[in-house]
Amino acid sequence: MINLSPREKRQQRTHQAILDAARKIISTKGISGLSMRGLARVIEYSPAALYEYFGSKEEIIQAVVEQGFERFTGYLDRVDKTLPAAEYLTELGMAYINFAVQNPDFFLLMFTTAPLADVHGELSDEADETDQLKADASFSILLRGVERSIAEGITKTGANYGAFEIAYTLWVHVHGMAMLQVTNLRHISHDFDQINRLSLHILFEGLAAQ
Repeated sequence: MINLSPREKRQQRTHQAILDAARKIISTKGISGLSMRGLARVIEYSPAALYEYFGSKEEIIQAVVEQGFERFTGYLDRVDKTLPAAEYLTELGMAYINFAVQNPDFFLLMFTTAPLADVHGELSDEADETDQLKADASFSILLRGVERSIAEGITKTGANYGAFEIAYTLWVHVHGMAMLQVTNLRHISHDFDQINRLSLHILFEGLAAQ
């Protein structure tokens, strides 16, 4: 455990306050509504002092997105890995949706508001986009779960339809449910948990039979 000095603790609190305020501004006004001057006013800090922490609003946006993905990966990583493969993937999907519902500001910024290139960084000339995605911590958790389900005979592969393609299918399915629940369906009172679990169960049945 690292013991921080009072000054370091203040810096840490200020750093987090900047990110929290930026996320709230973006959620209500969009990225174009975020400015260093406006952000400094919200946290009652001088614009000049704000630059001691971040060099630009783009750096702040990047930091908020990175923090969102760290928390998101933590949600997924906490799912019990000793569960049977199908149950594990179901709970992984539910964790994905729960993160979105409980952290809509982060979720929408991560996947819609912030440009995708800014989230993952520029690809090198030699990089393969698929390999880049596989290296992403959150996607790799899903991919490993799919690979285990294939190894255990729960999920079947086919011609040009292996672990990556199955993981993509699951991702699209769960992401769609999550996105709808934090946008169009956010004010509708319904037991979406039950629907989500049933939907995933039906999807797994299809993957097992294909």
